[in-house]
Amino acid sequence: MSEEDLLKGHDTPAFRSLVKFEVDRAKEYYQAGDDLLPLIRPECRPALAALVSIYGRLLDEIARRDYDVLSRRVSLSAAEKLRLAGRLVAQTWLKT
Repeated sequence: MSEEDLLKGHDTPAFRSLVKFEVDRAKEYYQAGDDLLPLIRPECRPALAALVSIYGRLLDEIARRDYDVLSRRVSLSAAEKLRLAGRLVAQTWLKT
């Protein structure tokens, strides 16, 4: 993969391989970060959990699209975001 391909936004097998590598690495960081959650102030944990859930779901969507991030923007629908938020709220209530 050349710098020119990157700058021009060419969708190549090498580019998709790079995106897959980055998705896998981000997921590993999220998993490793789970152990740090007790170090976060309790009142901040729900917001952090929401961010991790949303971004984790975006990573799943990138993988589902076979790592195609150039043909259209990767995003979640409002319904998907609400579903994730509702699940997090329920989990928070169950822990209290």
